[in-house]
Amino acid sequence: MSSNRNNLLDVMSAFLKKLFPPETRLGMLISLIIGFVGCIVAVALPSQLPWSILIQTVVTILITAILANTITRYQSETIDSATNKALKTIDEQYIKLATKIALETIEKKLKGITGKSKNLFQIFQLNDGGNFNTAHNKFFNLLIDSYSTNGVERKYFISIDTYYKLVIEFLNLGYKLKTINGLLLPFWYAPKEKDKSLENYIDYCKKNAHLYKRITYYQDYDGKNDWRDDTVRMIYRDLKSSEKSDDFAVRWIITLIMNIPMLKDLFGNEIIVFLGIEELISINYFTYNEPKFIEAIKKNISNFENGFLKKGYNDTTISCKMTDIINRLFEDEMKENSFVGKRRIDNTFHKDEIDFEVVTEVGYYYKEKDGKESDQFVMYLNGSNAGPSIEIQIITKEDKGELIAIIQRKLSVLFEENGSDSEKSRGTI
Repeated sequence: MSSNRNNLLDVMSAFLKKLFPPETRLGMLISLIIGFVGCIVAVALPSQLPWSILIQTVVTILITAILANTITRYQSETIDSATNKALKTIDEQYIKLATKIALETIEKKLKGITGKSKNLFQIFQLNDGGNFNTAHNKFFNLLIDSYSTNGVERKYFISIDTYYKLVIEFLNLGYKLKTINGLLLPFWYAPKEKDKSLENYIDYCKKNAHLYKRITYYQDYDGKNDWRDDTVRMIYRDLKSSEKSDDFAVRWIITLIMNIPMLKDLFGNEIIVFLGIEELISINYFTYNEPKFIEAIKKNISNFENGFLKKGYNDTTISCKMTDIINRLFEDEMKENSFVGKRRIDNTFHKDEIDFEVVTEVGYYYKEKDGKESDQFVMYLNGSNAGPSIEIQIITKEDKGELIAIIQRKLSVLFEENGSDSEKSRGTI
C-alpha cells in the first residue's frame, strides 16, 4: 500500500515538473500576484475603477521588483559560488598535474642516470599530490633550488653513513682509492661515536686492503711530531678539552685498549691498578655508568695524562707505545699508510688546487687498465660541516681534467717520498 502511494506521488511530482517547468515559474508567480491584487482592489473599491487599476499596477510593479531582485541576487550568489568552486577545483587539479609532471620528469632523469628510479612522491611525503599545500610547495621548491645551485659545482649534502656506503659502492664498481685523510689512526679502532656504518666501512676496507692506499696528515706547525708519534695522548688532550663530559676522554682510552688485544694484554692491568677498579669487561665504555667506575675516573682524571699516558714504558711512554702498536697494526691490516705533516701537504698543494682549510679528505678514485690509471675522478670531503651531515664535492675529468692530473701526480710523489716514513718513525720509539 505504502509502495503504491509513493509511486503515485512520484508520478504526480514528475507531471507537475513538466506542467510547471522552472523557467516559467517566475512568470506564473507574477501573474498570480497580479490576479490576487486585482481581486482585492476590485472587491475593496468596486466603484473606483481608475484608482483600482492604478493601485493594482503600482502594487504589482513593487512586488514584482522585490521578487525579481531577490531571485537575481540568489542566482548571482549561486553562480559565484559555483564559479569559485569550479576555479578551485581547476587550480587543485592543475597543481596536482603540474607537480606530478615535474616529479615524473625528475624520476625519468634519475632512472636514466642510475637505472633505478625512486618514487619522489614517497621520498618527499607528497603521496599523489592530493595533500599538497603552500608550505610544502615552498619546501620542495627550495630543496630543488638548493640541489640545483650546489649541483653546478657537484656539491652535495649527505649523511655520514651515506658517505661510507658511497665509498664502498665506488670500490665495488672496480675503482681503487688513494686518499689523503685527516682521520687519525686511533679513531680507526675506537671511533668517537658508536656508528654501525663506520664499523661496516672499516671491516670492508680491511677485507679489501688491496683497493686502498692512505696518506695520514698530522699537525706539525710547532716543529714537533707529537701528533704522529704520540697520537693517543694528543687525542686524549683534545677530547678532554672538547664539549664532551670530563670523563669522556678517559672512557675513550679504555675503549681503545679493549678494542685492540695487544693493548689490552700490555696495558689492561696497568689501567685497572691506576684507576683502582676491579676489572675491565667487554662493554661500550661510552655508556657504562656503574657508580664505582664513574667515581674512579673522577678521582684520578686530574692525574691521568701524567700518571698513566706519560708514564715510562721501556725507553718510551705508554702513550707512544700505544701509538706505535696502532700504527703497525694499521699497516699490517691495510698494507699502505704514509704519515705526512700538514705543512708538507699545504706546500705540495696550492690553495687554488686544494684548500685543506676546507677539505679534510681527498679521495682519488681510479681503475687500472694495462698498468695505467684510467677513468679517474676525485671526491672531496669538506670539513666545514659538523655532525651527522657532511658536504662532498665530486671532481670529474670533464669538469677539471687538469686538476685531476695534478692530484694524481702529486699523490704519487707523496707516496714515493714517504714510503719508508713509518720505518723512520719506528726507529725513534
